[in-house]
Amino acid sequence: MALTENTFLGDGYATLFPFTFEYILSSDVRAKIDGTDTTEYTLANPTTVEFNVAPPKDSIVTIYRTTSTSGVPTTFYSGSTITAKGLNDNFAQTLYVSQEVQRAQEEAIASNDLSYQALETANTALSESSIAKAGANQAAADAQQARLDATSAS
Repeated sequence: MALTENTFLGDGYATLFPFTFEYILSSDVRAKIDGTDTTEYTLANPTTVEFNVAPPKDSIVTIYRTTSTSGVPTTFYSGSTITAKGLNDNFAQTLYVSQEVQRAQEEAIASNDLSYQALETANTALSESSIAKAGANQAAADAQQARLDATSAS
């Protein structure tokens, strides 16, 4: 989901990876290489992650956002000034977290689909192996019968 993550293919040389999603805090920007989180990077600028070492050739590099839900960015108090930035940051947090929940749900559905496909493949393989076993047993019985017939014919 481009709203919360960008995915790249590592070439073994590139260390800079630009991303297109918005975030509130730089600590909300995270990175994974081949599905494993890493902390071996910094933000080169507000929209580019720079890895300490280039991700390996053909690795899947994912730059993603995980918005903190431990509190709201701005707390308003009676008699205090309400700023546009404070309101925008609080609404952005709500939007970003809901987008990230949607991404997590889509990933879970895809994972379940793959699990279902794996189960179906395993069941098909089990069924086919049972058929093959039955065929092998029949071939063994036919061979035994042929041996008996050959022995009685001699």
